[in-house]
Amino acid sequence: MLFSYVIEVYAWGVIAALAMAMGTALTICLIALFVHLMRDNAVRVSRLKGKSLSPYWAITLKILAGILFVLMGVLMLQSIGLEQSVSPLLR
Repeated sequence: MLFSYVIEVYAWGVIAALAMAMGTALTICLIALFVHLMRDNAVRVSRLKGKSLSPYWAITLKILAGILFVLMGVLMLQSIGLEQSVSPLLR
């Protein structure tokens, strides 16, 4: 809004702000609808009696998730050192 006021196209700034607000509202509504529908599906599926899996699958999944989080942490830690190797043109 400030930029549109500075370059003297205030009406376009208002229209842009309203369009962004509508886009945000639509996105939030779609996410809420998706969550609601998926929750109903999860409740319905949880009532079904299916074949039970080995308890080792849960342990394996937890270990894999832990390894993934550790790798992501290491990558973020290494990204700190990249600041010194960045080109001076990108600073």
